[in-house]
Amino acid sequence: GGGGLANLAPALAASLLVPASSVPPGPLPSGGELVSQMPSAEVSPSDRAELEALVRGYLHPQLPNMTLTVIAVEALRVPVLQELFELLRSELAEPAGVHRKCFGPSPLVSRFAHEGFELPPNPGPYGLGLYFPDFVPVDPTTRGFEVLVCDVAVGRRWSFERRCRNLNYTRVSSAGFDSVRVTPAPSAASAAVPEAPADVIYHPHQAVARYKLTLAVGLELPSLTAIPALPPDPLPPTPALPS
Repeated sequence: GGGGLANLAPALAASLLVPASSVPPGPLPSGGELVSQMPSAEVSPSDRAELEALVRGYLHPQLPNMTLTVIAVEALRVPVLQELFELLRSELAEPAGVHRKCFGPSPLVSRFAHEGFELPPNPGPYGLGLYFPDFVPVDPTTRGFEVLVCDVAVGRRWSFERRCRNLNYTRVSSAGFDSVRVTPAPSAASAAVPEAPADVIYHPHQAVARYKLTLAVGLELPSLTAIPALPPDPLPPTPALPS
């Protein structure tokens, strides 16, 4: 495989951004709330339901009174990136293995949305790849961020529990696999903050961004009526008059 990829022009076509509907409101784990602000007819009800489920399962607020407000959603249309994705997918060991995953928050979200994914300069705990965890915590000090909803061609997955930093595209494909499925073994060190299961791909064209969501983070203040009134202070004893 790979011959078809080499025949494609390296330059990426300019993206066409199509305004899309925001994610419908729904509860988030840990008591968080997802709020929709931008109704539109660009996304079908089934697509909106898929986005809602993905965002609700992916973002884990760290405080019960955190709210996440979707302030913008873009449906991404970059024909060259979609062609590269489909071409690489067709050459995988299991071409039908495509999962809808989220990526971010990351300062690279906008760049990856318009120019395509890139491998990082240094390997992570499971080698030189792009990591798509099943969930991420939401920092309550963050005011806002962007998340990509992507199609990820995981293909035939190689399961790992322990870290292996020397994994790369050549080693994974030579073993007959297309990606790595990380299911970290529980340990005392990670009991408080468990490491999320993740899919790791080792070729940048194994993923293509379909939607970009911009979210704002807020904190709901407790209602004053919910605070119980304090009992009045007892009156000091009246001093006795001198005889």
